[in-house]
Amino acid sequence: MSRRDLGGVIARLGRDEFTVKRRADGEFINGRYERPTGADTEFPATGSVQVMTPRELQILPEATRARETRKLYTTCELKTGGTSAAKGKEPDHVVYQGTEYEVQATGDWQQQANYFKYLLVKAGQ
Repeated sequence: MSRRDLGGVIARLGRDEFTVKRRADGEFINGRYERPTGADTEFPATGSVQVMTPRELQILPEATRARETRKLYTTCELKTGGTSAAKGKEPDHVVYQGTEYEVQATGDWQQQANYFKYLLVKAGQ
């Protein structure tokens, strides 16, 4: 299968600017996860932030469907929640148009097409 570089297409279409908040990683102490004490870092990024289609919403877990969600296409690699948190990795947060979202899942198309697709869920819901 030939590799298509869609990163350039994402860069041209993805004119949405957002801020990534990267949290310091936590650690396990005596078998318990301790939240990070280090400082968060922030950096600007661009991509294409879109609403989820009804079909995409339907395939999400039921608890996630009720929350405010977005999808993000970008060439920027982000840290996701879920299994990452179990390994002491805190997920990145994306601030887009004043709303903060947690990066929940990824579709890694870096090898095939040079971009990433992320599921964003509104933080604090």
